[in-house]
Amino acid sequence: MLVPIRGRSGTVPALPLVLPAAMEERGRERGRAAAAAPRKLPTFLGVVVPTLLSMFSVVLFLRLGFVVGHAGLYQALAMFAVAYFIIGMTVLSVCAIATNGALDAGGAYYMISRALGPEFGGSIGIMFFLANVCGSALYVLGLVEAVVDSFGIPPGQEAGTGVHVLPQSYWYELLYGTVLLALCLLVCLVGASIYAKATFLIFLIVAAVLGTILVSFFATRPLKVPIRLPNGNGTETDNGSFTGFSLSTLRDNLGGKYDVDYTTGQMMSFSSVFAVMFNGCTGIMAGSNMSGDLKRPSYSIPRGTISAVLFTYLVYNLLAFLMCATCNRTLLQKDYGFLRDISIFPPLVTVGIYAATLSAAMSNLIGASRILYALARDDLFGRALVLAKKTSASGNPVMAVILSWLVVQLVLFSGKLNTIASVVTIFFLLVYATVNLACLALEWASAPNFRPTFRYFTWHTCLLGIAGCCVMMFLISPVSASASLGFLLLLLLALHYLSPSSTWGYISQALIFHQVRKYLLMLDVRKDHVKFWRPQMLLMVQNPRGSARLIDFVNDLKKSGLYVLGHVELQDLDMLPSDPLQPQQDSWLSLVDKLNVKAFVSLTLAPSVRHGVRQLLFTSGLGGMRPNTLVLGFYDDEAPQDGLARHPAFTSWRRARLRLFLCVEAGTMPHAQEEKLRQLLKDLLSQAQIQLVPWDAITRLHWQTCQGPSGGPAEEEEEEEGVVNFPTNTTQVSDEYVRAANKLVLEQSPAPAVRFLYLPRPPADTSLYPLYLHQLELLTRGLGPTVLVHGVSAVTSTQL
Repeated sequence: MLVPIRGRSGTVPALPLVLPAAMEERGRERGRAAAAAPRKLPTFLGVVVPTLLSMFSVVLFLRLGFVVGHAGLYQALAMFAVAYFIIGMTVLSVCAIATNGALDAGGAYYMISRALGPEFGGSIGIMFFLANVCGSALYVLGLVEAVVDSFGIPPGQEAGTGVHVLPQSYWYELLYGTVLLALCLLVCLVGASIYAKATFLIFLIVAAVLGTILVSFFATRPLKVPIRLPNGNGTETDNGSFTGFSLSTLRDNLGGKYDVDYTTGQMMSFSSVFAVMFNGCTGIMAGSNMSGDLKRPSYSIPRGTISAVLFTYLVYNLLAFLMCATCNRTLLQKDYGFLRDISIFPPLVTVGIYAATLSAAMSNLIGASRILYALARDDLFGRALVLAKKTSASGNPVMAVILSWLVVQLVLFSGKLNTIASVVTIFFLLVYATVNLACLALEWASAPNFRPTFRYFTWHTCLLGIAGCCVMMFLISPVSASASLGFLLLLLLALHYLSPSSTWGYISQALIFHQVRKYLLMLDVRKDHVKFWRPQMLLMVQNPRGSARLIDFVNDLKKSGLYVLGHVELQDLDMLPSDPLQPQQDSWLSLVDKLNVKAFVSLTLAPSVRHGVRQLLFTSGLGGMRPNTLVLGFYDDEAPQDGLARHPAFTSWRRARLRLFLCVEAGTMPHAQEEKLRQLLKDLLSQAQIQLVPWDAITRLHWQTCQGPSGGPAEEEEEEEGVVNFPTNTTQVSDEYVRAANKLVLEQSPAPAVRFLYLPRPPADTSLYPLYLHQLELLTRGLGPTVLVHGVSAVTSTQL
């Protein structure tokens, strides 16, 4: 199909194309102070130790009895299985991404952002930052709880005795938390090296304490443990029992028996207990967060993380069984520090609790600071995070550490560990789901650059990890999960519209390419049917600035079909040093973005416009997606106008009405023709107003001796139905006939937004081309926007 279009003003001589400069990629080399600092940490110190300490902190020493006491052995083991299934799938995805290429600072944020692009990476980076911040606050609150339990003045007493000298109240506990957090800040300000040394020392202490606890289950004789519980302004005393290994005790502890949490006064359930327990599994990213400080992150992260996860899973299950077999439910539920009471050397357990929770708090604080620094360095949030870029001479992001410390300090106002446990868990589950999503997207896209050396994963494990995370999020707290997803969506939208372009690559493009290729192969041109026909436009554009309104108009005509903007450069590539079209491609794409049209761009070099158009018709599109309609701007001598300044061309389509002019002659039964046309419109489910136009005066001029081809006004369907008989190419008509036809069209009022006329076939004799164009100009003179249509095959169907 050939469709030349004449607008209110012509389109010819070229105006200079001046488009807003495309946004430059921020791939410039930034001075990174951190890059100057050598990577120092090996697998054990950089991954295994931080991961173990993060997973062994509060839950192991202060909440494992709480979990077992409320849930019972069976449900506790089920919780561990579910939790470790989720983190196991996530660890496989982390290992796959970590072994796919070089890793920089930022851990999970770096992995996700480089896999899924800046929108997902930046939004999940913020969520992971908040997860680490809340996690650090949770561990600090757990440490405060342990300190107050050991040295606090009992409730109801004005003065303590012995070592019980610390006042207990909300504000005092906030003060203790602030002091402990300041200690974590000092260690993190020194840098990753001193942090690694400190955590190794703490690891040795925790290992010794863990060994002592295991021995205590076997060596300690049965005993009664007095428990002081807050009761209004005073306290009440209860007794828990360490029975030693007892089949009766084990039987009593097999099933669940949920009760009120004595620190918050809330009734516990499977989901609330799971939320607390899962915090013992959230440390799997501790090693990944140190990726910028590891000697060989792609080597260390998989081996170190998997080793730590397997070890903690075995220890948790072993301790759960030992607790159920030796401690009654009262001791497990109402004394969070009972491991110290039954130990053969209680002071060592106290030191271990302090050391483990302090280490976990530092791990989350330093992890949060590294994520914040990576976000700031990538400039995703502009000037909002500019302070976080500042580093020390050794490359330690000190301002990111300080900013993270400030946010942790704010979270400490929540007051109780169990209060923020569910929020921390949901944040981490959301991050883990996205890590799995990143790996799944890379796998499904068959990205050629995704070749991880770690092969023990499939898209099934990624999908299971995503499903597990999402299900547990909503089981724990539907409200918090929905709020977190809503916040994530807001971040995604903000980054999509406000963040600068990146040079990381977008996995969405790889996924789209993969799916488009698959469906293009399925689009079989042999199965085409006229009832599914739609216009697939190739619009030839000489001057983009002068053709902006035409581009917009054809975009409205395409009806979800293919739309290609074609341009021919009249040059010979053999005579040029390089391809002149390549530098123009970005400008054309910027034009498409500015005009907001859904179009592709196809440029070519040719010795003539005819050859160029032929090339574009053959080369544009792919498979079953090829142009079937050629659109040309009308060639005339009118001065071009800047269409960009007056864009858009039309604003009248939803309220537009279709009018059909039926040209009739005397003695031809016009009403029968009108009824036939009305029935056709009904069959086509189209609504239009039909107007009868007397045609006798024009036809008399046609049969006079004249010269040159032309045509009369009608719709393309009308020609097919025989409503108007148009002159053939060999018929000669006069300019007077063409002017009369033009006058007839102009007399039909009111003036429409656009007219559609039939386009006669160009003459075979090339010497008649100037006359052909001249009479087309006469026919359309003064008509305003006009579309001349010439069809080569029927495209109407009334079949279902």
